[in-house]
Amino acid sequence: MSHSSFRSYYPAFSTREHELRAYATLDGPLKNRMLPVVTLTRDEAGESFEGSLDALLQAAGGRPLIVDFDPTFKTSPSDVEIEQRRLRREAKLLREGKTPRPPSPKQQEAWDRQRAAARRAVEAFNQSVARLQAPADGYAAWRSLGLSAPNLIPTAKLGDPAAALAQVEAVTGAGRRIAFRLNLRDPGAVASFLYAARGLNSTDRAILILDAGYVRDDARAGMARVVEALDVIRRGLGGSAFAAMTTVCMAGSFPSSLRDLPTTLTILERDIHAAVVRHGWDVRYGDHASIQHRSPMSGGRGWFPHVDVAHSRQWHFALSDAKWDSDGYIEAAGALVANPPVWGGRAACWGAAMVERASGGVLDDGAGSRLTTPGPWLGVRVSQHLSQQAVHS
Repeated sequence: MSHSSFRSYYPAFSTREHELRAYATLDGPLKNRMLPVVTLTRDEAGESFEGSLDALLQAAGGRPLIVDFDPTFKTSPSDVEIEQRRLRREAKLLREGKTPRPPSPKQQEAWDRQRAAARRAVEAFNQSVARLQAPADGYAAWRSLGLSAPNLIPTAKLGDPAAALAQVEAVTGAGRRIAFRLNLRDPGAVASFLYAARGLNSTDRAILILDAGYVRDDARAGMARVVEALDVIRRGLGGSAFAAMTTVCMAGSFPSSLRDLPTTLTILERDIHAAVVRHGWDVRYGDHASIQHRSPMSGGRGWFPHVDVAHSRQWHFALSDAKWDSDGYIEAAGALVANPPVWGGRAACWGAAMVERASGGVLDDGAGSRLTTPGPWLGVRVSQHLSQQAVHS
């Protein structure tokens, strides 16, 4: 039997502030029902992922975690961008009837030091990311970080076939588990996995995550991708080896924009999982934790306040027409709380408490953080979604 068989829910999120807070605020029994699939991201001004990992480990309280890292290099703002920001700040002050004041020489000197320090931190961070991506000695740098706590399960790097094989052999040879998260939109993902899987000393140490990606545009195609991958992998590994693995069906369907959509959205990843099970496959349920699909233009045209209430199979939301106006959150929250079928199906969690708080006109969390921009409200939704899916998985 799989080491992970008692954990039925596999949500994928990152260590970005509001996503991690949503997980951290969950009650212990809910955390016990899930095995999060977490992407490490840079914390503020960090030179590595160590700070984010420490925060994640504290939130998990010793519970198992599947971990990966964001491979994106960071860039420091250019002098032109810094000047543009200064001009925007001055324009805002002028619109408010205030007179911008030039910085004093001491202020300018302090800003210059801060910018230089920030650039050095970005350079150090990028060097750290490059080390983690390096395939040398079976991705040794990544293995060191991914195995640095006993409750961590590293996600295999599959870019270099020989290094991937050595990596799997080293992780499982040390008696640890390893996860494989396959992007099923990548035509080479399954073949890369099957090659690296030769390094497993026992397939019950493997957690195979088949990620169909964003599926709101075509859930049927997402389901087909998962079923096809399952069939190819079972034939490639053999029936008994395949059965010993923990296998997860994962997808996401929360859109990047809610405008022109109905105010109730079906959680399509649930439908995909159910369809895969009906095809006879024994798979766990995974999703993208209601974190929206991000298109290249996401956020480029501003934001409209919206508030969500998550049920087990649906998301309900209210969207304000007040662009960039935080009072729209009060209006949206009030509409949801006043809707008995929607509000009656809420989860008892931190996120729902924040919706109720906002409906009363209070746009802070009671602990010093404001609920006036989209970021915190993402965390409010994720809190509710995780609470619902952990119970219903």
